[in-house]
This record gives sequence, C-alpha cells and structure tokens, in this order.
Amino acid sequence: MVMGGLDNSRHAFTPFIVLMSLMLLLPIAVLLYEGSNNLLSAFTSTLFIYGAVVTLLGASIAAALTLALGLPTAYAISRELIPKPLDSIVGGLLTSPLTIPPHTIVGLSLLILVSPISPIPIIRKLPLMDTIWGGLVAAYFIVSAPITIGGALRQVFDNLDPVYEYVGLTLGLSQWGGVFMRVVIPMTRKELISSFLLAWGGRSISEFGSIVILLTT
Repeated sequence: MVMGGLDNSRHAFTPFIVLMSLMLLLPIAVLLYEGSNNLLSAFTSTLFIYGAVVTLLGASIAAALTLALGLPTAYAISRELIPKPLDSIVGGLLTSPLTIPPHTIVGLSLLILVSPISPIPIIRKLPLMDTIWGGLVAAYFIVSAPITIGGALRQVFDNLDPVYEYVGLTLGLSQWGGVFMRVVIPMTRKELISSFLLAWGGRSISEFGSIVILLTT
C-alpha cells in the first residue's frame, strides 16, 4: 500500500532528504575534486601499495585468529557450557575492551605490553616489536574480537536450533569433536563466513586509533 497517495504534503520531506544527502556526500565530492589530479599517483606509489598490503594482511590474520578462537568461545557461551559464576567473569572479560573509550588507549597498552619494558618476561623475549604481529594483528584482534564473538558469532549459535546437537549427543558424538566440529560448523558455514567478513572489514580494517600509536613510535 502506498502511503500519502491523496496527500500532497508528502513532498515536504524532499528538502530533508536532499539536505541530508548533501551533508553526507558533499565532503567526499570536494575531496575527490580537489585531489583528482593526485589520486592516480597516490594510489600507484610504493608507500601506498605497501601500506595497503600490510593493512589487508594484518586484518586478514586478525580476522582469522578471531574466528579460530572465537568460534568455540562463542559456542560455549551460547550453550552455557561454562560453569557459573565463571560464565559471568568470561563475559565481562570479553567485553572489557569495549569499555575503553578511545582506542588510542588500546594502542598504548599494546605498546607497553610488547616493548622491552613489558612487565611479562616471556613477552619481552618474543620478537614482537616492529613486526606485524606486535602491532597491526594485535590491535586489530583486540578491537574486533569482542564485537565479533559477543555479537555476530554468539547470535549465530543462539539462532541455531539445538535439536540437531541433542541428536548427535544421543548417537554418541562428543560435544567438541562430534557435535561442534561435525554438526554445528557445517550447518553455520555461511553465517561464519559473514562473521569473518564483519571482523575483517567492519572492525579490523577500519581501525585506526589504536594502530596509529604503534606505527608512530
């Protein structure tokens, strides 16, 4: 049904739509116009290509790590496999990075953690400084994992009917190697790919505040 068919005042919404579109698109249009002469040279420069490759690689590794560690974690939380009161503690720990307002604090924390003044002796011995692991991957992982695990992945398992898992358990399958690996993962592979893309593009590759601290020191 088309609303407002007999009401000509529906055109009053047009100025708001136009104004909102201009406010959102005008800055980008001006940027492209002013920088059009330098865009090609910028995109083909060695520094830009190197930065793009490192960014994509770091985000991909972090997203894969988030998925590998987050799948069993989110499943255990969704199916209440963590005994009480540890479940509340685990849930609080997973969301704790989200309570840090600026991501620059995450960058400073990582910088101290992987630096020679790290309070953890074993980390001081690891070659993490000036590497993709000690900078990009760690920062991307910390900012993307809480949302991916607590949001996307857990929602996937919450929406999955557990009856198939119960059937697998009654047939003698184990919770981990049987039900989780052979039943749950194949049934949710499309949703898991979407979660990976969310961790890769939605959070990891768009993060700047934390990694700028690591890259400028």
